Amino acid sequence: MTHHIGLYPGTFDPIHKGHTTFAQTTQKDCYLETVVFLPEANPRDKRNVTTIAKRAQYIKHKIAHLPGLTVSTLTSTQFSTRSTLPELQELFPDASFTLLLGSDVVRTLPYRWDDLPTLLSTVSFAVGMRVNDTEEEVVGVFNQLKEKYAIDITYSLIHTDHSHLASSHIRSSSAS
Repeated sequence: MTHHIGLYPGTFDPIHKGHTTFAQTTQKDCYLETVVFLPEANPRDKRNVTTIAKRAQYIKHKIAHLPGLTVSTLTSTQFSTRSTLPELQELFPDASFTLLLGSDVVRTLPYRWDDLPTLLSTVSFAVGMRVNDTEEEVVGVFNQLKEKYAIDITYSLIHTDHSHLASSHIRSSSAS
């Protein structure tokens, strides 16, 4: 029996209502059994982040009352096709994966992600539409990748009421 699992990598410093609402909406809309938050120990382009242990503990605390959401820390320090996917396939051998990404991150797929053909053919995508991004931009990126790699890409665009929230704003407002 195949299990349908959502993978949600990110910094989550701190996790907020935008993250949890996106995870819950994706779980429902994409018929996922669970969504696994995967905080990265060494997130791309981020400095001075809270330790991975503290972030993972805070995520666990914030999602404790939300069924179907869980958190896991992996040996890979940031999500990558070459290191993280094999680790997750070993942890969940009978699973199909849906990768949860913000629309801002989707724009980085063509130039920032390793072994993109493997990623595109292994997972489906759930894209959380951020307030400043358009569906046309996201669809354009996926169409460009589909044409470049000749791979059918499965994705869903997810809209929530909290797409304007950002951890960076929360950090800066709590620092003042």
